[in-house]
Amino acid sequence: MAPYCEFCLLLISGIFLNSVLAADPCANYKTIDDPYRSVKYTFDFKRAALCDWNLVTDWYRFTSYVGGTIPTTKPEPYMCGTVAPIWMNGTLPTTVGDKVDVTACVNYDNKDNGCYIKIPISVQKCNEPKGDFYVYFLRPPYGCALSYCAGDKMPTPNGYLDFPYSLLPMPSITYQKPAQVNITMLCQFEFQPWTNVSFQVEWFVNGVNVTRDTPSRNGSIWFSPLQHGKYFVGNRLHCRLRARYTTHASNKWTSWKESESFYVGVEVSPSHVQVKECDTHPNVTVTFRLTVPVVPCPAYGQSNFSAIVYVPEKFKDSLTKTIVDKCVLKLEYNRTETLEIKAVCDRLDDGTNILDYHFKQSLMTHPFWKDYSLPSLRVTVNDTSIAMCRSSGDPHYKTFDNLGRTYDYFGTGDYVLYRNKERGFEVHTRLWLCAHNHGRDITCNCGVAIREGNDVIVFSTCNDELIYNQPTKLISKIRSKGNLAPGTHIYKNNTGSQTKYTVILPSGTRIIVERRGWSVLDVFLYAPQSDRNTTEGLCGNFNNDQDDEFKQGGDGKEHSDAESFARSWRIKREESYFVVLPPHEPQVYKGEFCECDEKEKNISNICMNTSTIHIRRRRSLGKNINLELNRIKRSVEDSVYSDDIIDHEERGFFVDQKDLEYTQSRIRSRRSIGKEPFSKENATKICKSFIEDSVTGKVCKRVSGIEFSSFIKDCVFDLQVTGDKAFAGSAFSAMQEQCEDSVLRNVSMYKRGRDGMLQPPKEIVNKLCPDDCSGHGICRERICTCDVGYTGADCSLLKNAVPELLGIYDGGLCDIRKRPCKKTDILGEGFIDSENLTCHSTEFKVFGDNWAPSTTANILPGELNEVFSVKCDLPDPPTKLNDYDNPGTPAGGLFIKISNNKIDTSARAMRFVSYDSLCLKCENTRTCVLREDSCIINGHCFALNDANPRNWCQQCLPSKTQFAWSQHKDNHPPKFTTPSTRYALVGEELPLQIQAIDTDGRPVTYSLANTNAQGYTFTTSGLLKYTMPSTESKTFTVVAIDECGAKDTMTITLKALTCPCINGGVCHPHPYHPRGSGRYTCTCPEGFTGNLCETSLSNGSFDENFCKDKPHGHYPHPTDCTKFYQCDAFHRAFLHNCPAGLKWNVKANACDWPRNVDCINHRT
Repeated sequence: MAPYCEFCLLLISGIFLNSVLAADPCANYKTIDDPYRSVKYTFDFKRAALCDWNLVTDWYRFTSYVGGTIPTTKPEPYMCGTVAPIWMNGTLPTTVGDKVDVTACVNYDNKDNGCYIKIPISVQKCNEPKGDFYVYFLRPPYGCALSYCAGDKMPTPNGYLDFPYSLLPMPSITYQKPAQVNITMLCQFEFQPWTNVSFQVEWFVNGVNVTRDTPSRNGSIWFSPLQHGKYFVGNRLHCRLRARYTTHASNKWTSWKESESFYVGVEVSPSHVQVKECDTHPNVTVTFRLTVPVVPCPAYGQSNFSAIVYVPEKFKDSLTKTIVDKCVLKLEYNRTETLEIKAVCDRLDDGTNILDYHFKQSLMTHPFWKDYSLPSLRVTVNDTSIAMCRSSGDPHYKTFDNLGRTYDYFGTGDYVLYRNKERGFEVHTRLWLCAHNHGRDITCNCGVAIREGNDVIVFSTCNDELIYNQPTKLISKIRSKGNLAPGTHIYKNNTGSQTKYTVILPSGTRIIVERRGWSVLDVFLYAPQSDRNTTEGLCGNFNNDQDDEFKQGGDGKEHSDAESFARSWRIKREESYFVVLPPHEPQVYKGEFCECDEKEKNISNICMNTSTIHIRRRRSLGKNINLELNRIKRSVEDSVYSDDIIDHEERGFFVDQKDLEYTQSRIRSRRSIGKEPFSKENATKICKSFIEDSVTGKVCKRVSGIEFSSFIKDCVFDLQVTGDKAFAGSAFSAMQEQCEDSVLRNVSMYKRGRDGMLQPPKEIVNKLCPDDCSGHGICRERICTCDVGYTGADCSLLKNAVPELLGIYDGGLCDIRKRPCKKTDILGEGFIDSENLTCHSTEFKVFGDNWAPSTTANILPGELNEVFSVKCDLPDPPTKLNDYDNPGTPAGGLFIKISNNKIDTSARAMRFVSYDSLCLKCENTRTCVLREDSCIINGHCFALNDANPRNWCQQCLPSKTQFAWSQHKDNHPPKFTTPSTRYALVGEELPLQIQAIDTDGRPVTYSLANTNAQGYTFTTSGLLKYTMPSTESKTFTVVAIDECGAKDTMTITLKALTCPCINGGVCHPHPYHPRGSGRYTCTCPEGFTGNLCETSLSNGSFDENFCKDKPHGHYPHPTDCTKFYQCDAFHRAFLHNCPAGLKWNVKANACDWPRNVDCINHRT
């Protein structure tokens, strides 16, 4: 019996073993969690030795923190918590899913090299989301104390374990989802759901411990909540975590592991930024991020978060130092909001400034957020000083580096005044011969061209000869295409004796162009120190070294004198921005920027698209003319019928030489220009009076850096060579500009006003009035209070002054074909810029027709263009284009006078003539004659061969008469295009459109002159409808006539046809041929086919050569053009013949008339 039982036990064991091995061991295993199996742990005789004698044969995984792998090298005896440790003599599998059979060795007293007893085991590599692991198929050893080793970390000695700090997870802070209105924060970490480990969490709010908690668990995610109330929005939170084993009462807690800090609210990063004035580099960007969501609160109706950006009043001294791209932040969770910050280019030398931006919730009543204050943003503004270059007088140049010295140059042409080598910015000046005294040529600025990026702005009084030989208007225009770049501003200010244009560019650069006299422009250019070492041109190299200004000229050579240096910067016509445009460069729109300040708790926003704020540090710059110049440019570019062209096209203002000479004499008389130059003594006396002894001069002596001797020297030189006191005014203006700039930049001279704000010294700036009030007024707070009898911003004009008119645009001529002639420009002197500036006009007769001028004077507004030019609104001209229902006139005249007070008009009247150039030729406003190649009929102009708008059969033929219509001489009769023979089936209703073409493109009407038919209809448009009653032909005689009576006649014969379809086929008009052509198609009854239904589908011979791939096709016979094949659905070919007289048309896929078929040999 025993052997039998032993056999049964072996059989049962084998069955069990096979079943265990058959299951997936990676999913079916037992765990062993015992840290004392580590090879680092030596058997402690105070403890019982480990023994696996009772181990059940199966797959196992070691899960202790000391490690889960049986060692593959021999451990020493008494290691792994036992006497004879078991190790694996073999190699672990490297691929997931691989299983290897190896030998386990029992190291008993190091006998047999540590493999005293051999036990067969298996090992398989497995995988789970956390990583790879091994499972072992183990058998129990035969005896004690033998146990398998696992792991290589050191367990805690003395019978208890310390939780390894390296296993302690890192806690993090988040919020509980889904979030409630009052958000619960979570200290969260991930750890396996072990039952022998406990955790503790401590919460800190703004660094203060507020609670200690045992975390809860959801799967492998552990968390500890912190309810709203223990913290509030705006607090900074962190938590910390510790752990210990619960297997022994003496097990110790680990050290604390702290989470990252978590700010509840809006995170502002960075919290401190630095910006630099006039910096052309990208703006500084600050990001704003909601760290927790704004949970919708129906009771308060809010689900978003917005904050107002502002600078508190305590930073009022630095209020305008920076600008931002928005004054309201709109925040959403999981989306970053940005705020771009840049420093303004404010021209103040005020060192480093520090200010804070604050962010105030916008009417937030949300219970979680309502008391929240966002973190502030600190901004450090690094100062950039501004330097000035000028070209004034005849002309004198002061470079950026030469503070008190100037150099002179007397050439003509176009020159580079300033060029930045790193960005697309240049200023070109144009010099002309402005005076000639005693053999000496004197030159002055007559034009300025400013380029930044793709924009080109031009101011010019120049002419093509570059010689001042007659007064001209100062034209300001945009030469570049498209609108000016955002951030570009052009201001115009008329002060009485001068016109000043100020151009402010997005880069912070500022250019001033002043016109004081007829022939002189003064140019001032302000550039930031950030341009230093990147500039070239007549303004110098801007390197803070005043001794090397001529080191490198425009020719790349070093120069030792001003003359050759200046000459080297002359540029060719094809390089000048007066003539050409720069290559187009892609421009990035930098957006709008705002000042956001707080005034009495109300937020005030000033938004603009430039980083310059010159306008808030100076007196008014005048009227912004950007929109006006852009409109004029678009009007001219688009060839709009508009008077804007007079602001773009340069024309003369004088009728003839006599008119010009009169004007020049009057200018010389009003300007007191001497025929002889001033002596040096007289010139010095005048210049000191203008400059040093003026009110402005006296207060500016308190300002350091103003070299009065330099201005007086330039003034004396100009008066000596020109004899024109206008140059003394130019020198005064240059001195005042430098004085004002120096005072406004020097913040150390500022004082606090009653509002606590820093202000420039009133005792100086309040005395800086235009032209020192011309000696006819008192300067108070930068405004002139004029003496009795004087007016104007600079008190330079007599209050009862009557303008003196000198010239009119284009000599007073205006072609009504080119513009509406409702505006004109008039040159003169003594204009007062006010609402009382008016243009008075009366009509006069120009051409001998029936038009009678009105005796009533028209009074319309005038607008001061610049100091010497007024734009007059004019009444509608009497010449009305295309108004042929009423009598007209080809020309009308106006006598135009100008008044400063709406009453007293100028003594001299300007003649203005609007005329139609189609028939009149006007050399001047007194001479208009009829053109030989035109007509005037009923007061309207017509060119040679023009037709009467009311009767085309009449035309303008000047060779016959210029004052009445002539009969059209080249009228051609219409020509019929319809064929004279047409066809119809007996009984067919035929609509036949008869057509004739008029070579003059005029309309044609039709009539039926004769016919032998009855029952027809015929329209004047040439549509004939007739049903053919029999086989007898019918004739129709048709007449085509144009509006002038010219005609053509044609007889159309309509022939009858019999339907050619056979075997019951029905004829239909052919869809690709016109009606009446005699072309028809047949609709065949069932069982018949062919062009004429001539073929029965039940007859024919069989041929399979053509039907292997293309059933239902029709194919020509290889050699006989009268035969063709037709394929049926069974790929059978039937050979057919075309009816007698017809041939197979390959293109039409049908039998056709031979004339339509090119019969060729079809053999392939």
